[in-house]
Amino acid sequence: MNDRATSDFFGALAVELHAAARRSPRRRTRLGDIAGGVAAAALLTAAVLVALTVLGGGDTSEPPSAAASRPAPVGTVIPKGEGTPPRQRRSTVVATGTARGIGPWQLEASRSTRLADPESGEVYQPEGLRCLTIYLLDPPDDQVLGASGQCGEFPRTPGFSRLQLGPSRRRSGAKPVLVYGRVPRRATAVRILVPGERPVSARLHKGPESSRGDYYAVAVKPPLPGARVNWFGENGRPGSRGIGLMPPITRH
Repeated sequence: MNDRATSDFFGALAVELHAAARRSPRRRTRLGDIAGGVAAAALLTAAVLVALTVLGGGDTSEPPSAAASRPAPVGTVIPKGEGTPPRQRRSTVVATGTARGIGPWQLEASRSTRLADPESGEVYQPEGLRCLTIYLLDPPDDQVLGASGQCGEFPRTPGFSRLQLGPSRRRSGAKPVLVYGRVPRRATAVRILVPGERPVSARLHKGPESSRGDYYAVAVKPPLPGARVNWFGENGRPGSRGIGLMPPITRH
C-alpha cells in the first residue's frame, strides 16, 4: 500500500470518529483503544501511517485546554496505557513546540506492535519498527486529526522522513499543515523547496541521547505545488534526494 492509499484510509477513519464524537457536542469523549480496532480492519505495511483523533479528557477542575497544552519535557517516558489518549505502547517524548494556527504539539518515539489479520493471520506490521507519533495538545476546533504517526523507515532517504498533520480534506482550504519527521544529527538545516518561491525553513529539534537522530517541524499553508522537503549539511549541500509533500500541500 502506498502513502496516498494509507493516508486516504486513515483520513476516512478519522472523519468517521469525528462524526461520532459530534453526537454529544457539549462534552468531549475520551477515546480508549483505537489501535485494536484498526488492527482488525486496516491493511498496513511496514511504513504504516497511524491516524488517531484526540478529543481530550473528561471533566477537570481547570479548563481542559490549559491542562492539555503543557508538553512533557523532552526525554519523558510515557508508559503504555497512560497519557491522553492512553498510549498503545511505551513512548518517549523527543521534541515539543508550537506552530501558528495549529498550537502546541508533542512528538513521541516508540516501537511498533505486531498487527495481523485476525482471520488469516497475515502480518501487516511486524513488531519492533521505529515509530514516530505527534500529538496536538490543544488542537483547533476545525482540526479533525489531533494526532498522526508512522512506523518504519523511508528506505530512499535513510534517517530522514516526511510526515504531515493537517485538517481533513473537506476543511483543508488554506489551513496550516504541520510537516515533521526525523533528520540525521549531522543536519544543519531542513527546508521545504517550492519551485519559483523562497524556501521555507523548518526548526530543528535535538533529540534525547537515546535517539538515533534529531527531529524537525514546520507549519505551512497550501497550496505549495511541487514542494519537496530535504535536509542540508554544513557545506550547504542537500543530504538526500528529498521527499515530495502530499496533499493537501500540493493541490488546491
